[in-house]
Amino acid sequence: MIKTDILIIGAGPTGLFAVFEAGLLQLKCHIIDALPMPGGQLSELYPKKPIYDIPGFPEVLAGDLVNNLMEQIKPFSPGFTLGERAEKIEKQSDGSFIVTTDKGTAHHTKVVAIAGGLGSFEPKKPPIEGIESWEDKGVSYMIKDPEIYRNKKVLIAGGGDSALDWTIFLADVASEVTLVHRRSEFRGALDSVEKVQALKNSAKINLITPAEVIGLAGDTQLNKAFIQKVGEEAPIELSVDAFIPLFGLSPKLGPIGAWGLEIEKNAIVVDNTLDYMTNIPGVYAIGDVNTYPGKLKLILCGFHEATLMCQSAYSRIFPDKRYVMKYTTVRGVTGFDGTKKEAPKAVVKKNRVSMAQDIEVTIVDRAGHSHTVTAPIDMNMNLMELVRSYELAPEGTIGICGGMAMCASCQCYINSPHDLNPMSEEEEAMLSEAFHVQDNSRLGCQLPITAAMEGLEVTLAPEE
Repeated sequence: MIKTDILIIGAGPTGLFAVFEAGLLQLKCHIIDALPMPGGQLSELYPKKPIYDIPGFPEVLAGDLVNNLMEQIKPFSPGFTLGERAEKIEKQSDGSFIVTTDKGTAHHTKVVAIAGGLGSFEPKKPPIEGIESWEDKGVSYMIKDPEIYRNKKVLIAGGGDSALDWTIFLADVASEVTLVHRRSEFRGALDSVEKVQALKNSAKINLITPAEVIGLAGDTQLNKAFIQKVGEEAPIELSVDAFIPLFGLSPKLGPIGAWGLEIEKNAIVVDNTLDYMTNIPGVYAIGDVNTYPGKLKLILCGFHEATLMCQSAYSRIFPDKRYVMKYTTVRGVTGFDGTKKEAPKAVVKKNRVSMAQDIEVTIVDRAGHSHTVTAPIDMNMNLMELVRSYELAPEGTIGICGGMAMCASCQCYINSPHDLNPMSEEEEAMLSEAFHVQDNSRLGCQLPITAAMEGLEVTLAPEE
């Protein structure tokens, strides 16, 4: 059984920074995450996208932020249980907890910190009849150990960075790699697209576009896939050992929702006036997974919450000790291995936001109810943010990627004849992979609120 002072559920930026703050207090941390790598949605959804609101960083790529956090916490030697989901929690007679994952890995901890972002990420499954029956029999939605595909015939579906990067990697591992995408263009990084094209030109991989996987077959194990190419009547029959659909991930609160925590709109209610503890003593919730009056789902707010949580956890673990805080600029950072270094200061600049005139927009929610709402035109707000601000869609079901056209959770249908800004290549590519798409589909995150939208009428698309 794994033993630790603080068990952190979620390896996103908030969870990783909690390791650092706990380390300053000489508290040992272990992290559980359902994804096979640290970083949460920063690593999985947009590693190459820039973030502009991290103090001290005018601009930092999401993947680089994760790398920096991993480097920052290295002196405190955190443990990781990756590719497993926290399933069950049991409180012990001494007030400690045993948390068990879906793979049966048990963790004994004095404090639990839920930092699951928007929840545990679950794969978006393509609408292929009977696909569930082939799971663990050749179908996988994420790659934990690429060696299991050595000398195998692998079929990958998708057009984003994950699909491209794994196609490139497995080209040197598998005996045969085939990539299928619904469009002829890809929405991944340009260098990855060029590498895939070069692999195709050198006959190291097969590339079938525009096409979709429409069926699977086999005996006890998957051994065949059927691919429908656009413009052709008969489907392609392909011999395969493995099918890996990489269409992104959707966050779900998952089993944590059954732990007896107070839940509000798919988020965990906490005491924000003190330490972000939940209604269960010893269990905290920090980052995007929690809710309280005035909550802002920002990475920097998660860092703040992690800091206060660790101070409270220290007092809980050592009730008879008094911790005297000293700035890292004074005492430096001393790792568990005896290493010591100085940490830099960060400067935070605040910008003023002015108020402005408003327009009216009519939004039909997913239940079919119509809402005419007021929208400011100079707050740099988009349609997705407007829907979230009026809570017209459940939290965690819209704007999952943060408004970067990396998911289709904010898809809507334009019902009025308004002249909107043209569709970007990123938006067009994302809609090409989305479900429930119609001719009047747009992504709300790509529609900034302007005076020209006065009287706009839209309907939210069904949840994917």
